[in-house]
Amino acid sequence: MNIQNCQNKNSTADNQNEHVSTLLISFISKGSGINYTAKNVFDEYIASFEKKHNVKIQYEEHGWGREGEVDYCIDLSNLKDKEKNIFLSGTYEKLSNQDNVIIEKNGECRHKKN
Repeated sequence: MNIQNCQNKNSTADNQNEHVSTLLISFISKGSGINYTAKNVFDEYIASFEKKHNVKIQYEEHGWGREGEVDYCIDLSNLKDKEKNIFLSGTYEKLSNQDNVIIEKNGECRHKKN
């Protein structure tokens, strides 16, 4: 398994974000639990973004591991392009340098339970 820390290499240019409809944030573990600090920062970011922009971020949390691993499957289709760009930029700002966090644009929710 390739465990990586997501880096913001070519991420936030506005024209690239226009085609992003989903975002998958995975909080993974290497044997000692997830990065709860990063998860809490992201939870707070979602709440503050919703309040500031008067929108609802549509997402589902799917736990999948024994050490607290969780995926956030985020649907961005209800956001205007400007809101989407701001949300994506803020997400990368908050999470791109965090350990045990993977960010995938247009990522498919893998651990969704039926």
